[in-house]
Amino acid sequence: MPLSSRVKIPYPATNKDNWYSDFVAMINAIDLKLYGNREDRNIILMEGGVFTLAVSGNECTLSWDGIIEILSSTTGFVWRVAAGSITLQNNQMMYVNLVRAPSDNTTLTIQKGDTIPHSDNDLVIGVFRTDRIYFRNGDVIFDGESYELFSQSTGTIGLSNTTPATLNVGDAGSAGLSTNASRADHQHPLNTAAVGDLTALDAGAASAGVSTKIPRADHKHTISTAAPGNISFGSASAGVATSLARSDHSHGMSSGTPSATGTTNSEGVSTSPARVDHVHRTGLIVSTSGSVTGTRPQIDFSDQAFSLTDDGGTDRVNIKTQSDICVFIQDKPDASDVVLRMPMNRTISFPANMTGSRASAEVASTGTVTFSIRDGTTEFATLTFTASATGVFTAASPTTLTNTSVLRIIAPNPQDATLSDIGINLAFTK
Repeated sequence: MPLSSRVKIPYPATNKDNWYSDFVAMINAIDLKLYGNREDRNIILMEGGVFTLAVSGNECTLSWDGIIEILSSTTGFVWRVAAGSITLQNNQMMYVNLVRAPSDNTTLTIQKGDTIPHSDNDLVIGVFRTDRIYFRNGDVIFDGESYELFSQSTGTIGLSNTTPATLNVGDAGSAGLSTNASRADHQHPLNTAAVGDLTALDAGAASAGVSTKIPRADHKHTISTAAPGNISFGSASAGVATSLARSDHSHGMSSGTPSATGTTNSEGVSTSPARVDHVHRTGLIVSTSGSVTGTRPQIDFSDQAFSLTDDGGTDRVNIKTQSDICVFIQDKPDASDVVLRMPMNRTISFPANMTGSRASAEVASTGTVTFSIRDGTTEFATLTFTASATGVFTAASPTTLTNTSVLRIIAPNPQDATLSDIGINLAFTK
């Protein structure tokens, strides 16, 4: 029967008759491996007494004086390894051969090898590396150590009942000779004294000091203070005062009325700083053909020939001039007649729905007729007369014509029986 390349699972051969028995063998092999994986994931190492490790060169001897118990969490029974010892070479592993799904407590023998057999029943307990053994549960024991490894007890540590020594700054460091450990709530007495004044900061060179006293966490220094000087513009100076500034100190400052904005840049000569809410009067110079008309903070565009929009995104006010294109159509226009053809010599813009434009006729239309307003051959607006002498413009969106555009108005087709003498005024901006 063929076997898989890695974990050796049997499977039916190609075109084999009576393959069912081989299929059952394959399923049982898979079941054993899956069960073994689940059991191995939940195994717990316990007891074993005191473990001792002695390393000599590339060889070590591990001994334990109690029974090692390996708990099978799937059945609740344990596999047991009797007290004893094992000698391992560097990188060798120690392992046991399990009886899967134990129905009673079972005794096992610990074994060793550079690798473990290709079996689902073999379980690695630990591996020897250089000067230590790593166990599968995360525990590590080093050369010369001896303690209850799986019981997490490291023996008895002597606790000191002696008052700890006083902590002094400047004493020479020392590892100490005591073999007793300190209790968790031990305290060292502190050698303290009143702290000095913080004065004369620039009076001498920096010094680490010679005191052996330790300041307490809530110690305070007295400080010598004086009124701070006024703030003014001038050359920078480190100053000569030996007094400290308090955290809530404030400097006086002299100030004056700010000057109006000018026409040229100037650093200025004033020594007074500006207040945070100071205001400069803005003067806008308005001139005609180079002749100054006036200088004022505001310019008013009162003529309807100007269109003003405040553009916050670019921080500017956009100014556009408004103009008109006037067309008169005498009598009744022929069907599909081009009543206006105007090449553009600059960029102009028509608003949506041709706002501001007007159209009227001396004689009203009999029915509903529509003029097409185009950029070249592309219609962007319409003018409709509906049994009326007043036309209505329609444009879905604003339209911009450039100096390469040709503005055209095309008469209705068919011709209306009565609509005649039509005046059209197209409003645009530029």
